[in-house]
Amino acid sequence: MIGLEPFRPDLQTHESIVDTIEPAVRQFSIDELESMNAARRQAGVPALKHEDFVKTQHVSCKSHIQGHI
Repeated sequence: MIGLEPFRPDLQTHESIVDTIEPAVRQFSIDELESMNAARRQAGVPALKHEDFVKTQHVSCKSHIQGHI
């Protein structure tokens, strides 16, 4: 979908995997990735920057729950 081979036995460490996948993903916008996921019926969620993530409902729910523990 993003131009990578489906099987890379040479990638043995987390760092080597990230170093391979990250540049390929960065070539596309979130909208492009979402469109490709939908067209191929692939699971996926947008990756958010930290400042955007902390504004989500998920974070406010977690904060609410932690306040009651």
